[in-house]
Amino acid sequence: GSLTELYIPKTVTNLAQAFGANNIKGDAAFIYARNSDGTEDKTFLLSFGDKTRSTVVVPDGVKTIGYASFVSTNAESIILPDSVSTINSSAFFSTRSLKTVSIGIGITSISSQAFNQTPNVDTINIKRKPDAISGAPWGATKATVNWTGTV
Repeated sequence: GSLTELYIPKTVTNLAQAFGANNIKGDAAFIYARNSDGTEDKTFLLSFGDKTRSTVVVPDGVKTIGYASFVSTNAESIILPDSVSTINSSAFFSTRSLKTVSIGIGITSISSQAFNQTPNVDTINIKRKPDAISGAPWGATKATVNWTGTV
């Protein structure tokens, strides 16, 4: 993928997993779900479209990381804000370069297969008390989960 820029009209309402292997720069790399009127729903991340970024910091306000949002990206580190409450199945699918994921205090649900086929994830930092979210390490078979919170 060599896509470097993207305009999405309001009439488009679904773009799940469409942009993982591209070079979309800046905030435009975050592809969001659409409301019924076609406007962006910046609380639901559908896809991330910059395969060149080694560290990805998801914008505050995102509540849901969608199915295969980070598929095939080359990020080594992904940081999720405190606003994220849900990580869906295969959210990090086939992110072979991914080593570390930091998850904020707002998380309440992580799919049992969120880290499906992520062989190099070795650290998941989560701002919750130990075992606050069931199913650890959520498909990241080699990962150590560091529980750093008190809630």
